[in-house]
Amino acid sequence: MRFLFSGTSNPHFNLAAEEFLMRHTPYEVVFLYINRPSIIVGKHQNTLAEINRKWVDEHHIPVIRRLSGGGTVYHDEGNINFCFIRNTLSGKQVNFRVFVEPIIQYLQSLGLEASMGSKNELRIEGKKISGNAEHVFKNRVMHHGTLLYDSDLTALEKAIQPPLATIDDKAVKSNRSEVANISEFLSDKIETDRFAQHLFQFLKNFFPQHDTYHWSSADLEEINRLMDEKYRQDYWNFHYSPDYTFVNDWVLDAFFHCQVDLSVSKGKIKKAFIGGSQHQDVLQSIAEALTGVEHQPEAIRNVLNHSDFQRFFSLVSIDRFIELFF
Repeated sequence: MRFLFSGTSNPHFNLAAEEFLMRHTPYEVVFLYINRPSIIVGKHQNTLAEINRKWVDEHHIPVIRRLSGGGTVYHDEGNINFCFIRNTLSGKQVNFRVFVEPIIQYLQSLGLEASMGSKNELRIEGKKISGNAEHVFKNRVMHHGTLLYDSDLTALEKAIQPPLATIDDKAVKSNRSEVANISEFLSDKIETDRFAQHLFQFLKNFFPQHDTYHWSSADLEEINRLMDEKYRQDYWNFHYSPDYTFVNDWVLDAFFHCQVDLSVSKGKIKKAFIGGSQHQDVLQSIAEALTGVEHQPEAIRNVLNHSDFQRFFSLVSIDRFIELFF
């Protein structure tokens, strides 16, 4: 077993590192990391259906798709991420209970009554403190999970608040649960870094046959390539989402009501309808111009900037109007 505690809080790097360790090394690995604020969506989810896009953009929170399935989670400096990668026999890769056992034992060693829930989550006193997911590659399985220790739960709630718009798709939906921080249940609260280091040492004792893993220059070159070519790219983080339809209504005031209806495939708008109480011809021309455009704020902004929108809707800012599309 190789042990590694990431030296960076860059979420793009750490998710790329998980894939590298899984697919490009033969080792069994324990990998711990703490990310700066970020939203991590499951492989089979529709990103836009899982996040509060306006809040996320305003707070410059990166949204990143991971290799494994499951639901959306929020990371920040108060959350610890653990990743186990093991070699297994075919047909016996997926076993959540086995992989979370050392985490449960660690929490119980602190006097906490931690247990596994019906959705493979970990709970203390009925509140969710950890989400878990797995990904299988050949004869290897990656199990990773979160540990909410001292996270900003207000930011968590706002970041992964689903949009009010109607989004119809076949994507995996997140299971929303009441969450809590582990630190709330401890009589002697310590800093997140110390808690993570204690967990790291506990896991070393749990897996006594281990070595410390150090990145080589070749490792870092490949991880950085994965990070730049995949985990920083919209094609993976947004456009990988299943096809969907998007419908939203907006009443600006007594004089202007508007509705947007989009069909989106591979991240691009295949068909658009914009209906409004004023200047329907202008809105329809904008809808036609949106065909083939990415369902992303800047792409839609570019269309609006080259349209007659501001000429006919001078009381509505383009920024405000774009909110209707997300």
